[in-house]
Amino acid sequence: MDIKIIICFTILIFLPLASADSINDVWAAQSSGFIRVNDSLTYEKFLVKAKPVDDEKASVTVYKDQIKISQQDFSVNDFREYGNIRVTLLGIKEDYSWIAISKLENRDIWKSSGSKVLKWGEEYIIGNYTISADTFTSDSVSLVISNTTMTETKVFEKNSTGDYGNLRILARDINPDGFVELEFLTCPSPVIEAGIFTDKEEYAPDELVQVTVNLSGDNALNIAGIVLENNADVQMQPSMASLVNVSGMRSFSSRIAQFPANSSSIITASVEMRDYLNNGYMTTASKVIRTLPVVSIRKIVPTDTDEKNVTVELLLHNAGSTEESVSVYDTVYENETLDQKHLTWLIKIKPGGSANISYIALPQKIGQYVFPPAVAKWKNQSSASKEMTMTVHGPLIEITKSAVKKNTRTDVKLLVSNTGDRPALVNVSDEIPGGYPVIDGVSDWSGLLEGGENTTLTYSLEGNAETLPAALAIYRDIRGVFKQARSNTIERADYKEPVDTNTVEQNTSKNNDNNMKNNKQQINAGPTEMLSFMVVSFMAIAGIISSVAMAAYISIRSKKR
Repeated sequence: MDIKIIICFTILIFLPLASADSINDVWAAQSSGFIRVNDSLTYEKFLVKAKPVDDEKASVTVYKDQIKISQQDFSVNDFREYGNIRVTLLGIKEDYSWIAISKLENRDIWKSSGSKVLKWGEEYIIGNYTISADTFTSDSVSLVISNTTMTETKVFEKNSTGDYGNLRILARDINPDGFVELEFLTCPSPVIEAGIFTDKEEYAPDELVQVTVNLSGDNALNIAGIVLENNADVQMQPSMASLVNVSGMRSFSSRIAQFPANSSSIITASVEMRDYLNNGYMTTASKVIRTLPVVSIRKIVPTDTDEKNVTVELLLHNAGSTEESVSVYDTVYENETLDQKHLTWLIKIKPGGSANISYIALPQKIGQYVFPPAVAKWKNQSSASKEMTMTVHGPLIEITKSAVKKNTRTDVKLLVSNTGDRPALVNVSDEIPGGYPVIDGVSDWSGLLEGGENTTLTYSLEGNAETLPAALAIYRDIRGVFKQARSNTIERADYKEPVDTNTVEQNTSKNNDNNMKNNKQQINAGPTEMLSFMVVSFMAIAGIISSVAMAAYISIRSKKR
């Protein structure tokens, strides 16, 4: 019973102490915004108005329950507390004041970054800070904290803290003999990515441009202020936004009424952020958009197609204030040789009106097609669409024919390949020349070839045919479209002459015989030569034996003496 009570008491007492270091009372923004002199910012019973005095100062008036309780000049980053709230002037942008209303909240912003038992006389470096113990008392220590821009001496008692930018120093324990146990906590700097997105890349001059700014990051931010601008000095509505408690993905949307015709403009988003320690961060994002001419033309073709007939669309729009008579010119490929066909139309388009022209293109080959720009002309002005690319999918059957003459027969080979990217049902037949019957193999085949597959047919003809006609393949795709393919023909000059292996073997045999004869000639000697060789050899051997005997005799005589 007693043991259980002690355990429960320990948990209740020490859990709050263990988490107290990582939870901090911070001024968390509850409401923020860019306000002009006639605007106001509200939170609960409070209302705040502001009027810029210059680029660095604004007059801020605070109301509570509709009663004015304060009117003071604030410099940028100044704050005042009114009861349980804090009002901060974050910045000034032209005739806008960036204001935040905050209140104290517990936020888990500090993360452990290690510990150190610091001895009197030592220095310890963490991040950009150098820390040393200056003097000790029975229950406190004076620490000197410095970096390249500041030096401060602060007295720490047990479990007291000191904040230096993103670094918090906690004095865990103090030994008056000259030791202090320090724990370090850091508030991670936020990593924020900003991006600008529009629903299109090109706009007519009278179109609304929808703009979205996305912010994303891992660490929570107290406040983020977004200011949108463009180099064409065109009004954006709204052009500013202020977000609080920014974490994960946050978005801000705006609209641009009208950019100048036939121009490229840059939209820029400047993002100023504050963390819960009021540290500031900046990032920017930009995007280029193009505004079309007063009379614009767009060409639309499918990116990919399996169809034999493809619809090409030309979309024209008149963003001007008068009716226009427009001449339209386009070019299309009309056969396998890619001959160009020129198309022309004359149309009238009312102010703010649109027109649509469509025609059928007949792509004959598998692969990529490039559609050149279409052109619209009016009143000595012109505009052009973009060049468009389309990929035509389907099977493509190719046949390669080869032949070899062997004695009294002709061997023929057909390589049938599907070089396309779709399957095909294929029927292959080869024309056999008269008087040369097939004596081996087959000259026709039918089956399915997937894209990238191939098959080989081989057969032999009796006799040596002078010429061989082209083979024919008729194939069908999955949509029921039939096509044909023919191989090359074989003329006398195209035959591959076989290598006569019997002749090679005979030549090799003759060369070996000649080598053997040469070797025999080199060692073929007569009786006289052989006798001379034997005599010389005997004399050489006798000389060697005599030398050995003489050496032995001299050795024996030396020993007897």
